[in-house]
Amino acid sequence: MDKDNIVRKKVWDSDVLETGFAHRVNILLTGRKIKKELVLVTSSPRENL
Repeated sequence: MDKDNIVRKKVWDSDVLETGFAHRVNILLTGRKIKKELVLVTSSPRENL
């Protein structure tokens, strides 16, 4: 769970840097977080592809 929290924190921090608006991150975080997590999940187990 610690690794997941670190990854999610990094993703959230990156969204804050990209948008520059903390209040908009709450809205964009849902879509971007899912996309980035899917990228991390799909990029790690390439054997399944």
